[in-house]
Amino acid sequence: MSPSIGETVKDLVATPSVFARARKACAQVDYKGYACASLKSRSLTLDLVTMFFETGQFVPPASAARSAVSLEPIIEDAVHDALRLQDMRKLVADTVELICEKFPKTSQPTVRREVKSCLANVMQREFARADRSMPLDVLSGMDVVVAHVPGLRGFEPLKSLKTDYYDEFRDAASIKPNAAFERLLRLANVSSQEYIAAVEEMRGERLDDPGSVRKAVASDWAALEVLVDSARPQLVSPSELVNSVDAAPNGFVPMVAFAVDAAYLCRGWRSKPHGVEGGVLALHDFETGTGCPVRFEEDVDLSDFPGGLVQAEGVPCDFRESYGYSEEEFQSRVTVSRKQERNSDRSRNMNDDIKRTIDRIKKENPALVEELTALVLAADAHGSLDESVYDYFGEIGSEEANAHESSDGQEKELVSSEAAAAEINNAGAEEQICIILDGHGVADGERLIKDLIGDPAPKM
Repeated sequence: MSPSIGETVKDLVATPSVFARARKACAQVDYKGYACASLKSRSLTLDLVTMFFETGQFVPPASAARSAVSLEPIIEDAVHDALRLQDMRKLVADTVELICEKFPKTSQPTVRREVKSCLANVMQREFARADRSMPLDVLSGMDVVVAHVPGLRGFEPLKSLKTDYYDEFRDAASIKPNAAFERLLRLANVSSQEYIAAVEEMRGERLDDPGSVRKAVASDWAALEVLVDSARPQLVSPSELVNSVDAAPNGFVPMVAFAVDAAYLCRGWRSKPHGVEGGVLALHDFETGTGCPVRFEEDVDLSDFPGGLVQAEGVPCDFRESYGYSEEEFQSRVTVSRKQERNSDRSRNMNDDIKRTIDRIKKENPALVEELTALVLAADAHGSLDESVYDYFGEIGSEEANAHESSDGQEKELVSSEAAAAEINNAGAEEQICIILDGHGVADGERLIKDLIGDPAPKM
């Protein structure tokens, strides 16, 4: 039986010379995969960041990005651009001429459609093969507003960190000097005595003087001792802080709000301590949408104030909804903290162990690692391994955390394990494969990886 037109075209396109010309054409097209600008949107960014926070910041949203974003139209556009290149137009014309000579009764438009369809299939696979973008690249360059809340642990409700008052006046003179207020003073770098003096100057009341206020109130204020950190700048003056507290009568949670690249946030914010240069000292209540945000330009080392990160944009009663603030108000330069207390010696040793494990697996199974790496890259499945790596390190982190009695120790173990997972996932497919093979055993690990990437597309 003679081959059909379709089979003949496929055989012709599969020849090395034609395939090489198609691959060369693909290389001339600026295809960026998930990093393509047309995929980026504010709503998608906020949706994925919300998922990041809702999952406890331990599960990467790469799989969500992959399901939320389709690369098909992007690849189709890239193929369309490639087929318009002069060399590809000539290739199509030459191929159509050859096929028409073999099948003279078939119309040229029919043959042309078949040739272009076959070349398009080849190019689609080539674009996918050469694509090194990651699902979270769709967030790169998109800033989102977040807030660092001192004292916050896990999924603890923010209202437990709110300020409280002695009476219904709810102002700078009636606020209780509790833990929440102390955190505000430390954030602003205003001493308790500076605040008391500012209130006295502006209100005529001396908060720690039983002759000026009730004895119980004076006793509480006299017991409060917050000193100025001479190594840090003051974010607001004592009088400005008094005015800000007056402007937030519904109570508030002290926090530092700032803008950060969404991709960086999701890829491994917790892998190292950070600081910010510029941002907003926020006296804010996410329940009522009230408070008093104050812009600052100074440096703040967030690791000085242990706590947690919360989403501050795209949530009810956020800063835009509450005050009409735009992203520009929160522009910051995010820095890596110079202090590395959170990175314990045990954590560094664990990272050394991970490197040794990867080297050992490569040495013991060089052919298998090479084969699996090629399969993962060909199937564009680098991101598919992310969650397996996170699960593996999550189990390690949980075991280490259970060995600690203190919540701080448990938190450090979880942060350390997550940082290790983020480092491996950012390193690449080969490192991911070695960790999975070690964690599950070579045979089971190989089966797991092949199940995750699925069957590769058949060759033409």
